[in-house]
Amino acid sequence: MEGDQPPKDLKLLTDAKLVVRAQLGSAEQREEAIDELSERFGQVAFRSAMAILHNDDAARDAAQETLVRLLIRIDTLDASRPVRSWIAEVARNVALDRRRAGGRMILFCEGGAEDVEALEDSKTPYDQVSHNEFLEAVKTLPLKQQVVVERTILGDEVADIAVDLGLTKAAVYERLNKAKKELRRILNPNHDE
Repeated sequence: MEGDQPPKDLKLLTDAKLVVRAQLGSAEQREEAIDELSERFGQVAFRSAMAILHNDDAARDAAQETLVRLLIRIDTLDASRPVRSWIAEVARNVALDRRRAGGRMILFCEGGAEDVEALEDSKTPYDQVSHNEFLEAVKTLPLKQQVVVERTILGDEVADIAVDLGLTKAAVYERLNKAKKELRRILNPNHDE
């Protein structure tokens, strides 16, 4: 019986054994194993995200999302493959997604440029607006505008938004234009119309 007991200190387990424990253990063992994996690889996720985002808060958010994905996908993880590599890759992908979403946020506010990547070095009034500030501003919009703004930021095409909401494309564009005008007013009160 004593040999069946896992070590009291999970830090002594290999990454592979922790993954197996998280996949096959009791609910308590799973939770403990996932907590230990998160502790071990939280900094890996943060550094991987930081290399892309160059912002502590954004990198922390991306690292947290990476660890949530670990929790969600733990049952599909291959225990024979390095967890560190998986975490680093997921964190990079999350960071890239967030950087692209940030670009869409600026594009949405600016209402113009077509190339998201070109905005990375731009200096607009919206460069100083955090993702959270932008989302808070979106929450102040009427619900009809919020929906189309959020869908646009996520990368949905106007035609798809129109079909899903039972609107014409012209109606979606009208809502987007009203939302842009209001967001410009909220996020940059000195902006000349």
